[in-house]
Amino acid sequence: LTELRYLHLDVNELTGEIPSSLVDLTSLLELYLGGNTLTGCIPGGLRGIHVGDVSRLRLPFCDTLLSGLSISSGELTPGFDAYETSYTSEVSVPQMTVTPLSDHGASFRFLDGSYSERADADEALEGFQVDLESSINVIRVWVSSPDEAALHAYNIEVRRLDLNAEPAFQDGEGNPITATSRSISENAPAGAHIGEPVAATDNEDDPITYSLSGADAASFGIDPSTGQLLKSASLSYETKSEHTVQVTATDDLDASSTIAVTIAVTDASTGSAIGDRYDADGSGAIDRNEVLRALADYLAGNLTSDEAEAVFLLYTSS
Repeated sequence: LTELRYLHLDVNELTGEIPSSLVDLTSLLELYLGGNTLTGCIPGGLRGIHVGDVSRLRLPFCDTLLSGLSISSGELTPGFDAYETSYTSEVSVPQMTVTPLSDHGASFRFLDGSYSERADADEALEGFQVDLESSINVIRVWVSSPDEAALHAYNIEVRRLDLNAEPAFQDGEGNPITATSRSISENAPAGAHIGEPVAATDNEDDPITYSLSGADAASFGIDPSTGQLLKSASLSYETKSEHTVQVTATDDLDASSTIAVTIAVTDASTGSAIGDRYDADGSGAIDRNEVLRALADYLAGNLTSDEAEAVFLLYTSS
């Protein structure tokens, strides 16, 4: 058979893969295989036969098939198969590595969805680096046979998901902060609110859950949905006038940030003195009109925030 020069096997109801041993027919001048149900790949050595229909079989040449294709983040869907040419993936990173492998010494080109050549985003790293836009990214991997006479293409469609940012604690002007303070009277009842909620914001509007930690956390509580600090244990100005806790805000994708909160305990005697000052009718209790007068004095700068809070606490406990 080594002297065989013409082989016409077209329209013979042949099935299965093309035998690689056909390459050993070195004298073969013509080869026709069309009209059959063939699978697999075409041995690269058959490209040297210039008369026939091998190039029209709609099968890839074996030396253009990848032996592996991987990405550094996410997973290929479906899983890699040398004969599967289209893949998708979802990632949450700005850059990924695409690594094709060939057992035949093939060369690779990388193109985008418009068939423009891609440049390696970081040549210092192994594999081919691709910068990802916040949308659909098409990565075409063109595999050329060692003699560059045959080409096979693989396509990866990567959806880059929005990067999830952690919740942020900010001041009144929107600047990030890592510490804040609150105050409460030592005689405030259990469950009393401690100032304004220690609330964070989330750029993606993800739900936020708040938690409390730190050496003094046992004396306080927190509303997990609002960040409102609460008194949960007896406090004494004389024993300890300042406590420190950490409030952590966590979104539903487990991104989190923490802020240190200093809680000042105010002297109850200050509250008594202030209460006497605003208890105009001598009833021993602060009513609505009296707390409104204290608020007006606070807004006019005639009352400190601690003094105003003391009046309000006397009003709520009346």
